[in-house]
Amino acid sequence: MGDWQERTYEGVLPAADTPGIRYTLTVRNREYSGDGTFVLAMTYLEAENGKDETVTYTGRRFTQRGSADDKDAVVWQLIADDGTVFNFLVSKEGTSLTLLNDKFEKSQSGLNYTLRLVQ
Repeated sequence: MGDWQERTYEGVLPAADTPGIRYTLTVRNREYSGDGTFVLAMTYLEAENGKDETVTYTGRRFTQRGSADDKDAVVWQLIADDGTVFNFLVSKEGTSLTLLNDKFEKSQSGLNYTLRLVQ
């Protein structure tokens, strides 16, 4: 199954009640496996009386094929230990992830929902 790989993606995504949510997502998997594990820290900027508040999820990462816009797209579905599900469209180069909704659709708001590979 190959060597273990670990990658981290980061970005500040829009939020309704705060200046944004800083996502730090670390995924770990074997080189030739589409499945693995993840740790996602979501920091709500200035959330609690002006102070940042962080929520951390851990769980399993699964690779899905196809999105609402592209039948050949690669989507990582993250299923947290508490059952929370996150869907991310993987860029062709693997250098960015775009948050999708539960129907594997991109946001229509025009706002930036992309995380960038940092390591």
